[in-house]
Amino acid sequence: MPGLLVLALLLAKPVFAHPAQSSTLSIDLLSDHAAFELHLPVDQLFIAAPEIFPKAHAAQNLDEALTIFSQFDSAAAADYLRQHIRLASVVGRDHASDELAWPMTVAGLQVAEHNGELQLVAQLNFENPAFANSSVGNLVLDYDVIAHRVINHITYASLRRDFALGVTPESTKLLPTLQHHNTHIEIDRTQASTLLGVYTVFVQGVHHILAGADHLLFLFCLLLTTPMVIKRGRWQSGPKRFTAIRQALLLVSAFTLGHTLTLIVAGLGWLTLPSAPVEVAIALTIALAAINLLKPVLKKYLYCCAGVFGLIHGLAFANSLSLLGLNLSTKLLTLMAFTAGIELVQAAIVMAVLPCLIVLGSRHFRCYRQFAAVTGGLALVAAVSWGLQRLQLPSFNSSGIIDAVAQQSPFLVVALWVLTLATVIGRRKVCASQ
Repeated sequence: MPGLLVLALLLAKPVFAHPAQSSTLSIDLLSDHAAFELHLPVDQLFIAAPEIFPKAHAAQNLDEALTIFSQFDSAAAADYLRQHIRLASVVGRDHASDELAWPMTVAGLQVAEHNGELQLVAQLNFENPAFANSSVGNLVLDYDVIAHRVINHITYASLRRDFALGVTPESTKLLPTLQHHNTHIEIDRTQASTLLGVYTVFVQGVHHILAGADHLLFLFCLLLTTPMVIKRGRWQSGPKRFTAIRQALLLVSAFTLGHTLTLIVAGLGWLTLPSAPVEVAIALTIALAAINLLKPVLKKYLYCCAGVFGLIHGLAFANSLSLLGLNLSTKLLTLMAFTAGIELVQAAIVMAVLPCLIVLGSRHFRCYRQFAAVTGGLALVAAVSWGLQRLQLPSFNSSGIIDAVAQQSPFLVVALWVLTLATVIGRRKVCASQ
């Protein structure tokens, strides 16, 4: 055995300039099973389990090493992982005697290069036919991969998905570090509930729309048209207030219907599109909405366009929502909660902004039309910049400025209200003096 250790070190030296001292373990607790994703440094794994790499020999460079170590014994690797990983659920108070082990299956094994180092990437599934995500109690994990032989080896573990605990890839929960003297950890699920999962996804929907400067800008461009009507191919002083409110409701409803439809369809897996073309299409919708503020090119088709544009924005919403491994009922709950978060923010924006736009548009239309045109020009610049960036073409970087402005949106709404109140008060004083 010492000879094997020496051989491993000799092999590792020319291949790995900086031998990795740590592994990573990501855990997904899904509706009917638990999924593990392991990233194990090959040099350390060879020291701990040389039988996995029976054809290993010295290599001159990383590419050659990748070819050599990719010819590993998958059966030996699977057996090794089964011997050194155990997941169990606690079914009673006595942890020593009341643990139900979950049988493990190996879903995938692959040697890959990452940051100049070779790693064995392992996908493991732990099945439990009685598993219902919200009802499972605490889990225990016994894990000493590599660390049983390499005593300074560390594995950084994290819970990446657990709907009932409100854990998503955006809010990963760190677990205790696994190492030679700490090979046993417990995953506390005493607070797990479906309600917590629904609330977490609802908050995720709220944050998504608030952080999405492109969605906010598109919605604002739609609302800016409501106090105006098209006459002789130009925007003119608009309809009465109730008519403007009805136009706003129709526009927002069409947009909402569109993005809700595609969010559900894509969220349930019935439609799958790459995120890159969707993001480019969103930039195109903003550009069209911006041009429409400069000149009413969409005309009477504005409501239909709002619905079609909503379909595109819904695909982007779905791409940001992870429904991996959830059963149908949980998926539907998740989609409803996420949509509710989006719609709450959207409704709040409409209620906060629309009254000001209607008042300003009816009392000072000339200034309002200029304001709408300037906003349309800035939105067009932003849309072109976003489109070029998402096409990975050279462009001016306006994202930082736009995001900074979007973060100040509450203050901008307050400023809009102050301006509106000042306009109303000023108008009344003029009328009183006459």
